[in-house]
Amino acid sequence: MSYSEGSAPGNGQKVTLLLGENYNFEGREITFKKFNFSQEAMSAMMAGGDFEIGAVINIVFNETEKEVEIKMVNKAGERSFTEIEVLESELRLQLASLDASGKIEVNVSPLNSGEPRAASNEILTVEASIKPFIGLVWLGVIVTTLDFL
Repeated sequence: MSYSEGSAPGNGQKVTLLLGENYNFEGREITFKKFNFSQEAMSAMMAGGDFEIGAVINIVFNETEKEVEIKMVNKAGERSFTEIEVLESELRLQLASLDASGKIEVNVSPLNSGEPRAASNEILTVEASIKPFIGLVWLGVIVTTLDFL
């Protein structure tokens, strides 16, 4: 279903944001506003070329508002996620994954230059489902085979 490199900054946390949803991190309100996916990037993606998709995030702190963009960059089939440091709000944001349904995962941490960063952990999400009536399909195959014989 999805893949993320999962590198989490030190003293931070991974936050899942839906489109338009707010999250409060240590007195700063973080809102996922929209995707920034240009027509040229869409064409490049359809052609199998290099493209980037941005996630526009609004940060409100000390009655000040700042809009930033973090991106997923796809070059030669390899995905990478950008990280930005918002000095005014003393935050570090790194895109961990994004989903076309309007959901992103962001690693959020305070800017502490002396703190070591956590090791990178890759995350692969897979969905498995059970089909309760698959037995009827197999029964039909068996009956058809017996009928043929």
